[in-house]
Amino acid sequence: DFRIRELRLVDYDNDGWLDIIAAGNGIRVWRNLGKGGFKEVQLGLDKLGPVASFRCFDVDGDCDSDLIVALESGGLRFLRNEGGNANSQLKPRLIGSKSNASGIGIRVDIATSGLRITRRVQELPVDIGIGKYHQVDSVTAHWFDVNLNYTEVKVDCRTLFGMDELSLPTGSCPYLYAWDGTQFRFVRLPISERRFIEADPEEYVWIADEAMFPPRNGEHVLQITEELREVLYLDEAKLVVVDHPRGTEVYSTGKLLPGSPFPKHELVTLYKEHPLLHATTDASDDVTSHLQQADDKMVSPKKLRIPQLRGLAEPYSVTLDFGPLPTERPLVLAITAWLRFGGGTANIAASLVPDLPFPFPKLETEVADTWKSVDVNFGAPVGKTKRMIVDLSGKLPEGARRLRITTAFEIHWDRIALMEKRDNSETRITVLAPAKTDLHWRGFSQYKDLPWQAGARGTGRWMN
Repeated sequence: DFRIRELRLVDYDNDGWLDIIAAGNGIRVWRNLGKGGFKEVQLGLDKLGPVASFRCFDVDGDCDSDLIVALESGGLRFLRNEGGNANSQLKPRLIGSKSNASGIGIRVDIATSGLRITRRVQELPVDIGIGKYHQVDSVTAHWFDVNLNYTEVKVDCRTLFGMDELSLPTGSCPYLYAWDGTQFRFVRLPISERRFIEADPEEYVWIADEAMFPPRNGEHVLQITEELREVLYLDEAKLVVVDHPRGTEVYSTGKLLPGSPFPKHELVTLYKEHPLLHATTDASDDVTSHLQQADDKMVSPKKLRIPQLRGLAEPYSVTLDFGPLPTERPLVLAITAWLRFGGGTANIAASLVPDLPFPFPKLETEVADTWKSVDVNFGAPVGKTKRMIVDLSGKLPEGARRLRITTAFEIHWDRIALMEKRDNSETRITVLAPAKTDLHWRGFSQYKDLPWQAGARGTGRWMN
């Protein structure tokens, strides 16, 4: 009477076929004969007594899978595999940078001549028998985001075969390009992926002034492209032309928020900038000159999370001193910054770590040497590089002076200005529907390796 307590598929003879090893009152082994089915082999392991559990891996490094057996009565037994190394064995070492670090769950495919092997990594180490072959045509690791293929692989079973996950620029956002008189210039990622954040389907995207967006053959031309994984369902696209008085700036109320209700998307006119006198980080770095204007001189987090949690950072803060704050005025923070989106795999990974802090920025103000929370839905920039506002009208207590922004997102601050809101009576807003649209195959844009922070003034990393 053999009651199976544990059963595993293990290629103990390295012939490329997964055999069956069962534990119960001892160990029993059935060899995989391919089309001939399975045949039990007598290895004398059925006399071990009751087995609690077992594991198979190359303990002694001689290129075949041995057994470590935990007996129900206590203690461990090492059962060395003698003869399995008559065939070859490949030992992949998976190193994840965006997927999990050990490659658990990754599929590995091996192909050569008539041999086709697929293994799903369920535990470490990974040992894959490949028969009599000492070289294989290809080994492919199917990471969650990208497939990585190696060709003409020479197999040395005593050496780990490293398979690193590549950190490629991936994502799912559409790209927006505008004709600048010479070429189509990358403007922004107009609509961003928001897994686990309720989606707001509307957005204003700042393109440029008239100098950077001239007509092409008498027409202003924009291209919205899908070069990544997802499909964009575009319902409406219009060009909004804004003429505003000298000395004013125009911002959209749109920004990334954790959930509804979303504010109505509007354009607001700002003026009367209050000079930024002093700005420091929580590491006591003076960053005043970095934040006084949008110039691609970013204030960035000191420490990022692991690559699998990209887009998140260790909590960090920026303290801003604009002098005594006229709290009775319609004050607004006007911000230029960009948020590195983690993508689907990073967001899923983050959702499984319960002790991660809420990443969205929070705002505090200093009153009589005490920091108090400001009741605003601060939000975050929607991608790279975006402008946003935080309306402080009626939100700051009397006597407020300094402001402090704290976040656990990977946000790179370019400019943080304090301005005042004015009515739009002198701001002329004209909305233009497209004269014509054209849906067509296009291909991928040419990649230009520019500095990572490029983009705040309308420059970009991708050019058509």
